[in-house]
Amino acid sequence: AEDFTDPIEDLVRNYLAARWIITTPALSTNPPADFSTKVRLGDWDYDGFSTYYIKVREQTTTFDNDFIGTGLFGFTTPILFELTARRLTYGQSYQQLNNMRLEVVRIIGQYRPDDIAGIADMHIVDPGDAPEESTTTAGQVVWYAKVTATLTYFKSYTEV
Repeated sequence: AEDFTDPIEDLVRNYLAARWIITTPALSTNPPADFSTKVRLGDWDYDGFSTYYIKVREQTTTFDNDFIGTGLFGFTTPILFELTARRLTYGQSYQQLNNMRLEVVRIIGQYRPDDIAGIADMHIVDPGDAPEESTTTAGQVVWYAKVTATLTYFKSYTEV
C-alpha cells in the first residue's frame, strides 16, 4: 500500500492550483485555449506552447535519522518549482514571472500542517529571486526562475 493517494508532486501541484489567487497571470481554466494568457501547471519540461508554465517536480527524499528507534520514520522531500515565462514582444518586462514566483512563495508560506493529508510541514528553502534568460531552438526568448520547498512527513512502524 502507498503512503499517499497520489505522487507527492501531484498532491503539491493540486494544492498550488487550489490556492492560486493572483490574476496577472491567472491559473488556466480553459485549456488549451487560454495557455497564451494564463499559467499552466505540469510535471514535464517547458514545451513552448504556454506563455506561462510551472513545472512541479519531486526531488530525492532523505530520511530524518533523529526519529529512528522511536517507532517513527521521518522523511524530507524537496520539491522544485521551475517557473517559465515566454517573451511575447520585444523589450517586454517580466512582472508576470515575478508575480508567479511570489504567489508560489505565498502559498507555501501559508501552509498549515496537514493541509495536504499526511504532510506535516512545507517550507521555502530557496525563493529563487534571479530570473535567467534562455533562447529555445525555435528562437523564442524564455525566462526561467526556480523556487525550492521542502516537505516533511512521517510514517510510524512497529518493531517485531
